[in-house]
Amino acid sequence: MQKPAHHAPLLVQAPVRALDPDGAAIITVGTAAFAVAGLVCWIELEALVAAGQGWWFWVCVVGFAIGVIGSAVSWTRHQRRKARVNAETVEDTPDPEPVEPPSAG
Repeated sequence: MQKPAHHAPLLVQAPVRALDPDGAAIITVGTAAFAVAGLVCWIELEALVAAGQGWWFWVCVVGFAIGVIGSAVSWTRHQRRKARVNAETVEDTPDPEPVEPPSAG
């Protein structure tokens, strides 16, 4: 019986660290974009309703609300991750050698 040939994958994921593993910055930017779009829709609400497109305002309101919740969750995760990394860094640092004060004499 023949042994199957070993096939290596054609594409391999590069070992690159994620820039924003919690997504905190992206979610915050998206939330701000929904807030700006909602403000524009609110200013032009009469024209949107006249065109039968008044529902866009509510899309912006819901997008902003979901974004606020997502931002709170992602920033909490971001802070916890940052605290954990800082704690690991402190644990890895060796304690300095105690220095005896010079004797007076």
